[in-house]
Amino acid sequence: MEKVYIELKVVDGYPPVRVESVWAEKVAENVYKVSNIPFYSKQVCLDDEVRTSRGIDGEAVFVGIESDEGNSTVRIIFFGDNESLSLLILADLSGMGCSWEGLSKKFFSVNVPENIDFEQIVGYLEKKSEAGVLDYEYGMVRQ
Repeated sequence: MEKVYIELKVVDGYPPVRVESVWAEKVAENVYKVSNIPFYSKQVCLDDEVRTSRGIDGEAVFVGIESDEGNSTVRIIFFGDNESLSLLILADLSGMGCSWEGLSKKFFSVNVPENIDFEQIVGYLEKKSEAGVLDYEYGMVRQ
C-alpha cells in the first residue's frame, strides 16, 4: 500500500487541509486502486483506479480517474455526545449495505456501493438531520 495525495479546493476554511492522502494499491505504472474512503475529496471514491504523477519528493499525486466502480461517498458529522446513537446510525448504514470509516468520534465518511439505493441512504440521513442528530454532505456522487 502507498499513499496517493489529492489536492483539495479549500473554500472558507473547509476542508481544513489542502491535501488529502488515501491508501491505495499499485495496479500498474502510475495507476492505483483507492483502498480507503476519502474524508474530504470530491474527486475519488473507494475502489476507484486513479492515475498519478510523481511529486517533487517522489510521492504519488492524483491526476485523474482511470476507472471507477460506481461508488459514492457521503460524509457525516454527529452533533452532541451520544456515541451510542452515532454507532446505532452507523450500524443502520452498514445494514443497508454501506461501509464507513471514522476520522474522529463525530466525523465519518460513508461509502455507498453502486448497487445500493443512494436515495434511500440520503433519505435516512435527511430524517436524522431533521431530528438534529447529524448533518451530512456529499463527496463524489455517482448514482
